[in-house]
Amino acid sequence: MEPDPASEREFARIPVELAARIRLLESDGEAQVLARELQERPSVWSVQEETELQRLATSSASAPEAVLARALLEVAAQLQRLRYRVLRPGPPMEPARVTEISGSGLRLSTERLLQPGTRLEIQLEDDENGAPPLRLLGEVVHASGRAPAFYGVRFVAAHPADARRLLRFIYEIQRRALRGAGRRGPQQAPSG
Repeated sequence: MEPDPASEREFARIPVELAARIRLLESDGEAQVLARELQERPSVWSVQEETELQRLATSSASAPEAVLARALLEVAAQLQRLRYRVLRPGPPMEPARVTEISGSGLRLSTERLLQPGTRLEIQLEDDENGAPPLRLLGEVVHASGRAPAFYGVRFVAAHPADARRLLRFIYEIQRRALRGAGRRGPQQAPSG
């Protein structure tokens, strides 16, 4: 997930309250193994397969293909949730909170003291959709204060499907925030 040096695109940081789990990686070798694993296996099934089924599911509401596609999407979602619960990968993870997120990193709060350069396995939990957590490899780039402290973490590796899923998740957070702001109407200046 290294930024493309030719790209001038910057990611905006989005305030969130998101549950996460972290695991400190003890060595560069362990980080390399995780990076390879993340590149080879997404946390969810292929985005292309899902996109095609979603297109089919909405093409004609009562057509047999649409009904079958909706059923397959639901079965796939249930299997993903079950797979995560039964085959929760890796060693135990520690709880953490994400307070800001972007396409290139996040702001993390945890009781654990971390140093810049520390590599972490990160699982971002999306409780609203019940989907398996996004798995990412991150590196602490900024540390502030004592525990509980806040840490700036940049994403180092993720499966391309998970990187797209992360961006869709961030866009959904932005969309909800904009809808909420639209319902409140324009802010009025205090009279005085």
